[in-house]
Amino acid sequence: MTDIELKSATVVHVFPMRVWVEADLLGAKHVVCQHEGESPFTYATFNYDWRYTSNAGVLDQAMKVARSLGAQDPIEVRDRALFPAVSQQEQGE
Repeated sequence: MTDIELKSATVVHVFPMRVWVEADLLGAKHVVCQHEGESPFTYATFNYDWRYTSNAGVLDQAMKVARSLGAQDPIEVRDRALFPAVSQQEQGE
């Protein structure tokens, strides 16, 4: 086996990331991240099904993931737009 030399790197700047949770009409919770200067993206989705999950359990798991990504309490919970493309046009984005 050959030895591999790894070069070190210096972190110059860490871009801040915003993290929040969005709740949709069907009860699912979405952990959303946004890096500075970039569009927000859905990191994880926790689906709700009344037969197998509870609203509190789904929200709790979404909050745990948001905290693991660096969100600080109180974590913002937003309502997710039913039609995101229409909502963005209304906001002039």
